[in-house]
Amino acid sequence: MVKDTDKRLIYIVSSFPCYSEAFILREMIELKKRRVSIDIFSLRRLHEPILQKEVLEFLPHTHYLPFVLSFRIWIDNLYWLLKAPVRYIGCLLDIVLGYIKEPVMLLKTLGIFPKAASFAKFVKNNRIRHIHAHFATHPTTAALIIHRLTQVPFTFSCHAHDIFYSTAFLEAKLLAAKWVFTVSQYNKEYIFKLFPRMDKNKLEILRSPADCQKYNYRESQKQNQFIILSVGRLANMKGFFFLIEACASLKKEGLNFICYIVGDGPLRGTLQSLIKSNNLEKEVRLLGSIREEQLMEEYRRASVFVLPCVPAQDRDRQDGLPAVLVEAMACGIPVISTSISGIPELVINNATGILVTPKDTKSLTEAIKALYQDEALRFRLAQSARKKVEEECNIQKNVDRLMQVFFAIEEDV
Repeated sequence: MVKDTDKRLIYIVSSFPCYSEAFILREMIELKKRRVSIDIFSLRRLHEPILQKEVLEFLPHTHYLPFVLSFRIWIDNLYWLLKAPVRYIGCLLDIVLGYIKEPVMLLKTLGIFPKAASFAKFVKNNRIRHIHAHFATHPTTAALIIHRLTQVPFTFSCHAHDIFYSTAFLEAKLLAAKWVFTVSQYNKEYIFKLFPRMDKNKLEILRSPADCQKYNYRESQKQNQFIILSVGRLANMKGFFFLIEACASLKKEGLNFICYIVGDGPLRGTLQSLIKSNNLEKEVRLLGSIREEQLMEEYRRASVFVLPCVPAQDRDRQDGLPAVLVEAMACGIPVISTSISGIPELVINNATGILVTPKDTKSLTEAIKALYQDEALRFRLAQSARKKVEEECNIQKNVDRLMQVFFAIEEDV
């Protein structure tokens, strides 16, 4: 049996702390409550302008590595080259062959390889028994390298762009992992279609989690003004252009509303110009990135949450199951989104929210107007949405399942 003192994990992420990946932080916080000790391998060091306060307790256990040509990395790689030359060289060759058709990804991965080998030395020295990676791209590549060098088992969670953007070397990771989690049935079917050799019994759906105690349900209050809220990176895939156009239509019809868009990104200037050209400066406001406490307040005030995601274009990133939808539904806000990817699995049309066709401004406008006019509909959708999140996206239930998988695997080692 695994004792409490044995409950130690490695989490591998692209960067920590990362404000937009709060769902990973939530997962680690809940694991820590279960007396699990977590060391974080961060492949990059970012300087985020805004951080969650809980990040501070994990920073002392976060491991970064300096530039790839550092003395420590050279020593650790030399160790593996001498100690396990077949594993070391074989893994390197597999990576080259796996990414040979994608030279940019190959170069990035070759930059990760020496770091992963150095992390592998830490895993060996500290007798770590399990590794979990978030995102199927570079973090899981690092997990695979560590596994190949140390024989320590690994699992990983895949989300959206990490399986849509590039599938190079993905099959090798799927086959080598002891268990794989993904956020939607859509993703699961996509993986099975591309990789029929994948063991169907070790790919499991685990939704993006919400802390249902923290994101607590509140019944909507009567307000003088109807508040539309949207949250996300200001990028094409979020469909904010269509939300702003819908707001222009709502204004023409004389509706009294205000729309807040939280987040930042490359399209901020373009969106601001669109707001100005439609004379919506009073009705639509870009709030930029805000702290979690402020975001919670925006959730509490909102009358409706709208996220009009659109399909990816030209290998752009595509949404899987946006965490902000889960948060909004947990808080008791009626939601409107679009029928792409895994979203319809959570937002069931006219049951737990309203779904519209992507890029259809008219349908989006009508959906917002329907909720504006019908308080009973808002209440019904919000109640059903909260129940759906409690059943499928509860962080406590998610971590219960993660614990079962992680430590069952350890006992088999």
